[in-house]
Amino acid sequence: SFSCNSLMSSLVIELTVVGMIDPPREEVKEAIMACRRAGIKVAMITGDNPETAKAIAEKIGLFIENKKFDKLNDKLKRIVEDGIITGSELDELNEKELESVVEDIFIYARGSSRAEIKDC
Repeated sequence: SFSCNSLMSSLVIELTVVGMIDPPREEVKEAIMACRRAGIKVAMITGDNPETAKAIAEKIGLFIENKKFDKLNDKLKRIVEDGIITGSELDELNEKELESVVEDIFIYARGSSRAEIKDC
């Protein structure tokens, strides 16, 4: 037989929310500063979304506000205005465009192996 109670008990939905954090090691910030003092450009390529990547970069001293992007054309400004570029945005750039911004990008978010090779 059919009843509301039996229907409701069969429609039980379980919702589970899990939060996870993988904090950077304490020594990362000092290592980045040492590299910069030695003239080494440090960049982060991550599968994280841009907002998460920026938050991590700020925490470890990697993110640098860059006003050089103000001089770019509208397309490039839209893509790299925050100093972060995603894999799909990277794919939008031709070689000349990439060359014009690569030195000032420190965060490659939602990165791919293709992006890692293209940056070399």
